[in-house]
Amino acid sequence: MLVATLVHFALSAAYGLVLAPIVARLRQSASFAAGALFGLALYGINMYGFAALFPWFEVARDWITVAAHLVFGVSLAAVYRWCATSASR
Repeated sequence: MLVATLVHFALSAAYGLVLAPIVARLRQSASFAAGALFGLALYGINMYGFAALFPWFEVARDWITVAAHLVFGVSLAAVYRWCATSASR
């Protein structure tokens, strides 16, 4: 469980580095939409792309996992916007 948590943390940080330059160029509402699309793209990559390497991902293809990826993407965009706003003050 610890290894899985560390892997998820590292991947989340890496995904944040991918989304940050995109969100930085957008207005707030558009950045949240971009975060949602980013979350859906991650869902597709994780649940369909990586399923070739990790076949047990196939059983996690459900609405809960879609919702979790959507929340992750929007949260990532929101936290970036909040941090960028706080840093500019």
